[in-house]
Amino acid sequence: MFSEHHDIHEYLENISREDLLNIERLSNCCSWLFLKQNLRELIERRSIDLYNDFICCGRNYPIILMPIDLLKPHEDIELERMRILEKDILERGILEKPILVEMNTFIILDGHHRYNIFRKIGKRKIPALLVDYNDPCVEVSSWRPEIRVSKDLVIKTVLENRLLPPKTSRHILCFKIPEINLSINMIP
Repeated sequence: MFSEHHDIHEYLENISREDLLNIERLSNCCSWLFLKQNLRELIERRSIDLYNDFICCGRNYPIILMPIDLLKPHEDIELERMRILEKDILERGILEKPILVEMNTFIILDGHHRYNIFRKIGKRKIPALLVDYNDPCVEVSSWRPEIRVSKDLVIKTVLENRLLPPKTSRHILCFKIPEINLSINMIP
């Protein structure tokens, strides 16, 4: 967030008219998107284009095309599961749902197989629903009874540059993730 009130006005004065119109377009959903420091920097560097990369909203959270190289996985994948999913996505030519990403850290919460598929086929971006881990609407539990999963564990795993076993964490939202059914040919 901006440290002082005048920073907001300074930012708004220095962005292009086109970006202002795009921010206005987002106002029904999540105009606060550009106020997050890390996201604002991506917009300023043109890593995210508000007009072309904004897809829709899930609750008050944006679904945008995120640069793949900024995302941080916390779980390993199952190769056979990835092969089956890759075949399905390529044959159908669509991605039904966005991956789930924590907006402050860019940690992938759900969608590690889709993320790896998109990297493998040379995509630079992937549709991602950006959520705030501090929101009580975002919960985490474990698929594996032998591993106790918490938000702190997920973050610590990434900070230590390691991965949890496949299908360890189960992230649950208080709303349904919207289907986007986006053609993979439309994704850079």
